[in-house]
Amino acid sequence: PSCHHPRSAFSSAALKMAFVRSIGGLAAAAAVSSLPSAPCPAPRCGATPTTTMCEAAAAGGGGGGGALYLSSGPSGAGKDTLLLGARADLRTEEDESVSFMQRHITRDPSKCTDLEIPVSLNEFNAMEANGDFAFAWDAHGTRYALNKATLEGSLRAKKRMVANVSRSIVDDARRRYGDEHEVYVLLITADDAALEERLLGRGRETREEVSARVARAKMMEPKGEHVVKINNMGSVNTGVELVKKALQGDLKYSLWLAPSQSSPEYGRLQTRIRAMAVEHGTIPFEPHLTLCPSFSGTQTEAIRLARQVAGELPTSLRIRHTAVSNSDYKFRCVTADAELTEELTYAAATATGIVHGGGGVGGDKWEWRAEGAGSGIVNVDPDGALTLMAEAYKPHTSVLYGELSDADRAKAAAAVAGANGAANLNWEASDLVLMMTTGNEHQCWVEVARAPLGMSWTSVEQSPGLGFLKSQPGSVLATTT
Repeated sequence: PSCHHPRSAFSSAALKMAFVRSIGGLAAAAAVSSLPSAPCPAPRCGATPTTTMCEAAAAGGGGGGGALYLSSGPSGAGKDTLLLGARADLRTEEDESVSFMQRHITRDPSKCTDLEIPVSLNEFNAMEANGDFAFAWDAHGTRYALNKATLEGSLRAKKRMVANVSRSIVDDARRRYGDEHEVYVLLITADDAALEERLLGRGRETREEVSARVARAKMMEPKGEHVVKINNMGSVNTGVELVKKALQGDLKYSLWLAPSQSSPEYGRLQTRIRAMAVEHGTIPFEPHLTLCPSFSGTQTEAIRLARQVAGELPTSLRIRHTAVSNSDYKFRCVTADAELTEELTYAAATATGIVHGGGGVGGDKWEWRAEGAGSGIVNVDPDGALTLMAEAYKPHTSVLYGELSDADRAKAAAAVAGANGAANLNWEASDLVLMMTTGNEHQCWVEVARAPLGMSWTSVEQSPGLGFLKSQPGSVLATTT
């Protein structure tokens, strides 16, 4: 096997024991998710709903619980629309765990929203001198502030707080509250072309002015593991749902195996995927193979789990394909079906155990609900675990997402197979990618982190991007959005 790791060669017995240890805790999960027969995310190809992570993650970050979301985003991103829509949905759901903070502002009351408390400049200065504000800042001749008692009281009550602030206070907020609470920047953005078209639609600036404005805004977008990015490239409903789930600490995440972005195989796969998307009028995506069932929770917890998985996997896995298939399901429109090797079985079982089984600590039986009615399996004996894995996990490399006619899908699959069959799509998996995969509009999915397999993600470089470092100081492995 093409694998350079101490776990590169497994006996069947050793592999079975590793698998059993990895999935031992699955029975304790609140709503155990299957290893889907089609492991693409969002949703997972006929699989049961995703597992929600531990209560500590759902409740918030550090020892004090609670979370603070500092909203940010360039003009044209649709920030106000999505935030107001999320607030309306949360009210409809009577979800009191999320609270939108009012800010004090030195502005005419007739120009304020219901999330702003107008005060005179003298009143503002007096409150600031009295220590009433957690943060205060100036912008364009106006003064703004967040009330300290309201913010800190809500965090102590484990509320998830949302505040519209200046980016100038982000570092201070993280220093002051980050040890006990999760502190995020909620970045609502879109790609350059979308931002430019939205701003041009307002009719206030020339195309050159708009392009320069977008370029400046993109350069200033925050980066790091504290940034929860909402890519507002889909419908308003999808954007609102993404913001709502982010504020609830309940976004969905997936772990992908991927080729190195500097490898010829990555370029070849990406070119094929993009060409197919152009031909069929669909939206392309990054080359990948989904490693385990998706999961939901906070971004902090998702990164922690991804770190753990990355350190446990072989440093590379050869993805070999045996056939090209097509399906009427959008996320399996055209796929290259991968051979389930012992190394890939181990990797999938290890990731599943860590993500869905509390780190692999638990009993020796688990519950699984496979695709299709009547296929539930409960309390599987460990001796049958490896066989069950082989039956449950159907790894594949997606080549085309979309909803095509039977004839068009078959034609597309035949074109992908080509003269050399599925083998011409083989590739080396060397990276683990943590993807936010909430919703069916995959153009809104976001790469959160990427790192080579088998490495321990020991620290994070906050600038210029999210960079996971090797154990050796100063060696940057990868950066992401």
